[in-house]
Amino acid sequence: QCPHCSIPVQYMSTTCATIYSTRIYCPDHFPTLDTPMTIQSLQQVQLFASLTTADLYQISGKLTRVHFPAGALLFREGDPGQRFFIIMNGEVQVIKQLGGREHILQTLGQGDYFGEISLFLNEGHRTASVRSLTNVDMLAMSRVDFEPLLNQYPTLALKLMRQMANRLLVNQNAVIDDLLTTNHKLIDDYEALQRDYARLLEQTNST
Repeated sequence: QCPHCSIPVQYMSTTCATIYSTRIYCPDHFPTLDTPMTIQSLQQVQLFASLTTADLYQISGKLTRVHFPAGALLFREGDPGQRFFIIMNGEVQVIKQLGGREHILQTLGQGDYFGEISLFLNEGHRTASVRSLTNVDMLAMSRVDFEPLLNQYPTLALKLMRQMANRLLVNQNAVIDDLLTTNHKLIDDYEALQRDYARLLEQTNST
């Protein structure tokens, strides 16, 4: 990953720039925003429905644009969480490794957001992987800007916490389903083994 903006190495810029002394990003990944277009896009996001246009202008100053091609791995489960993402166009899949298998938890599209769970925790790590299903355009906010945003707009914090609880429940249910599936398979395998043993014992006795 890029040491400055955490973008996977295949999408790295050759140079990185520091903006406002606290916001570090690669200019190839995060070009300058078209503010009026960004405001219009944010107004379509349910998360920001209760905010005024003035609020959205203020928030837009904390956002940078990022694009990924289809099939790109945005981050892996267990990676340090540094950014929160809002999808403007395209779709991504939220993926969790369960029992050595890839399990798709959700498909997210325009107006959806992700990456908030790890930012609620100090040095939080990603609870799932995210991969782009199509070409995807997003707005990204760094951890540095995310925390003050929640302090300034408590209604956003409440919405994010509700969504976070729902997503953790989805994760939990996925783990339970995987354990049940694995348990049923073990039971089936054990019963098949018992049948094979009984047949073998019967054949042995008959001889």
